[in-house]
Amino acid sequence: EQNSSCKEAAVFLPVNDNNAAGTDAFRIPGGGNHWSMLVIILTAKHDGKFSYFSFDISLHFDSCNRSNAEAAKYVVAKASKVLNYSPKCCGVCSCPSPQQSNGYDCGIFALG
Repeated sequence: EQNSSCKEAAVFLPVNDNNAAGTDAFRIPGGGNHWSMLVIILTAKHDGKFSYFSFDISLHFDSCNRSNAEAAKYVVAKASKVLNYSPKCCGVCSCPSPQQSNGYDCGIFALG
């Protein structure tokens, strides 16, 4: 008998557009120009032998007119490799978000 309960979890990932690939880039504060929030919905699955998490949807909230869309896609691609899973929704779903009216409040908007 299969368990019909579906367990989900939301993983909140702040996204920064710092494209530096080296590990030194993450030791130096202040890299990148913009922050946004990515939410990956994980679903617990069981195939009879193994239990695992997969994600079928990722939601991106950006306060600056989707300026971090490419960075969010990159994070989703990395997360799918970590989970060893290709999401059914191959892209990132851009969600309506309040828009900032200046060039410096993106961090507050990402948290809000």
